[in-house]
Amino acid sequence: MVEEKSCVPLYLAASRSGSDANAIVQLPLTSRPSMLAFMNASAQQLLKDAMALPETERADLAYELLASLPTPEPRSPRSDREWIAEIERRAHRAVAGDTGVSWSEARSQIEDRLRGR
Repeated sequence: MVEEKSCVPLYLAASRSGSDANAIVQLPLTSRPSMLAFMNASAQQLLKDAMALPETERADLAYELLASLPTPEPRSPRSDREWIAEIERRAHRAVAGDTGVSWSEARSQIEDRLRGR
């Protein structure tokens, strides 16, 4: 299993921008969920093998993996006016006592979406 940390060193910005490779930023990982439960056995073994690499090689591997992903299609972005209206709608519901979806239901919906990848 992969060791959980409170922060992860961010090598990519420094090493890929041509600046000092020793300029490492600590990126906080607040309540980061583990994705291991959603990986097949082959992906879990690949992750285990990758985690055995030295830090700089893991950073290079992470960079290459991220660079291989397609650029996401932009969704229809909401205007500032639409976001303000949505925030006001949610605030009015909260003040009126509407609790919305429970955390357990929201978590279940998120897990279902992740399994569907």
